[in-house]
Amino acid sequence: MRSLQYLLFSQMFSADELVSIGKNKDNPSDFAMHVDQRFGEFEFPDEFIFDIWGALNDAKNGRL
Repeated sequence: MRSLQYLLFSQMFSADELVSIGKNKDNPSDFAMHVDQRFGEFEFPDEFIFDIWGALNDAKNGRL
């Protein structure tokens, strides 16, 4: 069921929304809180949120 939710998420929302949420966040907890506020119905696991945060943080710091 969860993989279906991720598939629906990818079709309904663009990655731009996650990037937009992460642009002004200074830590993964703040990012996770805002993602949960926006996409709470998907109940993303912490590992997913922190993986996304890691990629965004790496991009912000020129590590990608």
